[in-house]
Amino acid sequence: MSNPEFSLQLFNRAVEAKRQGRYSEAIRLQKESIAAYPEDPDLMQNFYSMGKTYYLLENYSLSIACYKIYNGLCIVRNPDIIRDYIRLNKGDREALQRYAMAFRNLAHNVGHSALDGNNKYSNEKEVLWYKYELEGKNANNLLSGYAGVAEQYDNECIDAGFAYIQDWTTAFVRNQNAEKNSILSMMRQIVES
Repeated sequence: MSNPEFSLQLFNRAVEAKRQGRYSEAIRLQKESIAAYPEDPDLMQNFYSMGKTYYLLENYSLSIACYKIYNGLCIVRNPDIIRDYIRLNKGDREALQRYAMAFRNLAHNVGHSALDGNNKYSNEKEVLWYKYELEGKNANNLLSGYAGVAEQYDNECIDAGFAYIQDWTTAFVRNQNAEKNSILSMMRQIVES
């Protein structure tokens, strides 16, 4: 039986566990939150949060998988995203602006998950800056004077993240039923793992 209130309590406990550096516990609580209320209209927020937590566990592939689920659930919940995507591909600048604003934060996170594991040594401080942000720490206080370089790397990550999001959205536009089934399958695999 679904329990929305308990699900929200579990989600909030997961967020707190992540802030305290208890990442495995946060993942467990996020999965329990999903199980407590699987038809939650805001279910995508659990996967977005799990994507960040898997990143902190340095499990970049599961992080990206969670972000892909988030992207798919956003599209299912908001059909305007597909309309904007089709319009932006026809040169509509307003649609491009809406699409970019809708997915900028997601692109930032996806890009870090995609690039950081491959750049452990060349971008060490940039990665550390991002980890501090995910943990809710003030990165500027901890890496004084490094904001400009971190911002430049963040922009590279956003570009990389948008490439993933564009691929995911293109696949969704081409075959919505197959993509919905793929998202549901990925959700089950993650929650049951």
